[in-house]
Amino acid sequence: IGAEASSQGLPVIDDMLLVNQMTQSISKKAGKHLVILHQKGSHFNYSSRYPTEFSKYKPDCKDMYCDFQAMVNSYDNSIVYTDYFLFSLLERLRDKKAFLLYASDHGENLFDDNEILFGHGSSKPTKYELEIPFIIWYSDSYKNYFESKIKCLESNIESPISTPNFFHTAIDLANITIDKESDMLSVSSPFFVPSEKRGVLTPDYK
Repeated sequence: IGAEASSQGLPVIDDMLLVNQMTQSISKKAGKHLVILHQKGSHFNYSSRYPTEFSKYKPDCKDMYCDFQAMVNSYDNSIVYTDYFLFSLLERLRDKKAFLLYASDHGENLFDDNEILFGHGSSKPTKYELEIPFIIWYSDSYKNYFESKIKCLESNIESPISTPNFFHTAIDLANITIDKESDMLSVSSPFFVPSEKRGVLTPDYK
């Protein structure tokens, strides 16, 4: 299920629609259930990524052209809305034996240092582009049922990981076994091996 934005940067589908669709999907089907959500997130134009009522930091941008502080405020508002989006998902999963994984595809430069860079996708990506959230949440009933997996998660909380670990962790948390290599890539597996190197594919395919 995906939320999209128009070519003009104006909202077409609100991320909260995804929450409603997930709720309807779960209510119609008993047993094991997989839902994949692709939200609009915090891509530029930032001001098109959140409803007006989530304009917590002001002044924010009213269109694509605004000053530095308004740009940063708009980005921060989009993060506030993502927090609300995730919280809304969790509220609908708390009474189920469920887990949720969340990760961003990249970070963003927001004039953070002397380089004064903006956006993402540079051939020499900065730490602001590369360091992303990797969030794993689980309900109480899931924790009680898969206690050993939760202990592995807790023991690996400081381990270096990257997006390739996402898929293998997801299937392991779903109690699906593929092979030993997959177990070594799952953060919730007792056989997990932290990555010595984490690769990045730049826009020039290097």
